Amino acid sequence: MSIEIDRKRLLQNSNLAVLTKKFSTEELISVYLSNKGKNCDYTIFPAIIPLKKAKQVLSDQGWDFLEGRGKPGIIVYHEGKQEKPRYYRYGNNDGFEPFVLTRNFRNKKGCFELCEEFRLLHNLYHDIDSNTYLKLFDNHEEIIATIKENEVKVRLKEIQQFLAIKRKYLSIQFDFREHSLHPLEDLNLVGCDREHVETLASWIIGFADYGGAAGEDRAFSRLLGKRLIAPLPFTESGFVGAAPERPKRYVDFIIGTTPERQEVIYTSNPGCLADFFGANPDAPNYLTPVHFNKEVLEKYYQRPSKYKVEDGLLCCGNDWALQIDNHFDDKVIAWLGDLGRDLPYDEQMFWRAYNISPGANKISNIFFKRQLLAQPTDSTNIEHLFQDRYAKLRKVCEEHLSWQILLPLNQDDSYHIDCVRTSLTNEQKEFDEQLLSLTKILIDSLNEKQISQLLPSSSDIVGGINKLEAVFTLKKIEGAEQIDFLRKLQKLRSKSAAHRKSQEYRKTIKDLSYHQMPLKEVYSDLLQQAVAFLCFLIHIIENKQLQ
Repeated sequence: MSIEIDRKRLLQNSNLAVLTKKFSTEELISVYLSNKGKNCDYTIFPAIIPLKKAKQVLSDQGWDFLEGRGKPGIIVYHEGKQEKPRYYRYGNNDGFEPFVLTRNFRNKKGCFELCEEFRLLHNLYHDIDSNTYLKLFDNHEEIIATIKENEVKVRLKEIQQFLAIKRKYLSIQFDFREHSLHPLEDLNLVGCDREHVETLASWIIGFADYGGAAGEDRAFSRLLGKRLIAPLPFTESGFVGAAPERPKRYVDFIIGTTPERQEVIYTSNPGCLADFFGANPDAPNYLTPVHFNKEVLEKYYQRPSKYKVEDGLLCCGNDWALQIDNHFDDKVIAWLGDLGRDLPYDEQMFWRAYNISPGANKISNIFFKRQLLAQPTDSTNIEHLFQDRYAKLRKVCEEHLSWQILLPLNQDDSYHIDCVRTSLTNEQKEFDEQLLSLTKILIDSLNEKQISQLLPSSSDIVGGINKLEAVFTLKKIEGAEQIDFLRKLQKLRSKSAAHRKSQEYRKTIKDLSYHQMPLKEVYSDLLQQAVAFLCFLIHIIENKQLQ
C-alpha cells in the first residue's frame, strides 16, 4: 500500500468514528468482535460493570475484564495460615459480569453464549438455524441479537433496558491494531500518540516501530480503550413493576337490543360488571354472552404456530387464553367479563369488529353445561369430533397394533390437523385449502408399507387406497362405502385443489351431486364422512380385524 493510505489506516480515525458513534436504539451494535486480517487485528469484548466503578474504569484505557473470564469459580483467601475458599458466580469479587461468554473445549469447536440473564429477561427465542435471538410479538418478530463466527451484535434498546433493571453500565472494550510495511518515520507518525477521556468513553492511540523484529511489518498503531453504554432510567425500562402500571383499557361490546331494535352496548371491564355476590347490581352480569361472527376465528386459524383454536378455547401460547362457545356453525360466543379480563386491548378491538347482535341470546347446551353446571360434556361439533376421533385412532393403534394406520404428520405438516374445521365462508380458496388438509391427513398419510404387509407377498397393487381396499376384501371387512369416500376425496382434490381447474372440475362436482350445494355445505358433508371413516378404522382395529 502507499505511504499515504497506510498513514490514514494507522491513524485509525475511521475505526474511532465507528467505535464512538452515537447509536440509534433500534441498531444492532457489535459487543464482541474478533477479526484478524493481513494488516489489522480488531478485538471487541464487553463487560457489565457496577455504576460506582465507572470513573475507575475510565481512568485507565486497559481492559478491566478479559475474554475467557466471567465463568463461575472459587477464589481462595488467606487469613493468617488458614485458607478460606469462596465461590463466585462470575469468578471475581469486583462486581464485573460477562455479557458474552466464550467457551472452548479440548477437542470440540468453541462457541459464544449471550448472557443468560439477558436472554431470559427479554424472553428471547433462539432460532438455531440462523443463530439469531428473536423477540416475538402478536403479528411480527424482531431480531434482537445475531451470533456469527467472529462477531456478536445486540440491539441497543434491549441492552439499555437490561442495564436499567440491573442498574449497571455495559463497557464495550476495544483493541484495534493496524500494521504497515513502512517505517514509522516514513509515515510521519512519530510523536502522534494521543489520549482522550470523557464522561462515557476513554481511549488512547499509540504508534511504534518493530524495527524488523516482526518480519516484514515495521510500523504499527494500537487503539485501546472502552466506551460505556448507559442504562435507561429505571422507570423507562418497560418492564412490569419498573414504573406505575398504565390502567388497562376495555372495549365496549354489543350485548343486546332494545325493543326499538337499538343496540345495547356495555363495557367489558370486569370491575364494572355485576356478579353473584352483589357487586354492581345495576350493571350487566359478568357472564353476559357476547356474540361474534365466526369469521373472527379466521385470523387465528391462519397462524397455527402462534394461536390454538380448540374445543371451547382460544389461546395465544402462554400470553393469553379465552374460553369460547365455538359449537355453532355461524357464530362464536364469549362472556362479557372474560373478553375484558383475558384479551389484550388490541385483541378486544379486533373482536369488536365482528361483534353482532345476540338475537335469541342463547349459548350452546354444551357451553351451558360446562360453564354453568361444571359438567364435563363432549362436543357434538363436527370439527371437534374429527379432532377427537383422530386422537382416539392414534391411541387404539398404539394399544392394538404395533403401527399407525395413518402416519403422524411431520412437524412442517402438523398444522393441517388444526385446519380441519367447518368452513367460515363459501370462498373457493378456503375450500381448496381445507380439501388439501383433509386429503393429506386421510389419504397421503395412509401407512402403505404396513398395509402392504397384510397382503400376499406376490401382490403388485399400487396406491394406498387400492391396498386398503384389498386388505378389506382379504379379511372380509365390509367397508366399501369408506373406500368410496376416499376415492371421492382424492378425485375432488385432484380436480379442485391440486391442479388448474377446468371443465372436469365442474363435471366432478356434478357427478358427486355437489353442484347445487354451497361450498360450506360440501365441505361439511365431506367432514361428516371423514369422521365416519375414522370411527370405522377405530372399530375394526379395536375388534382386531386387521391382525
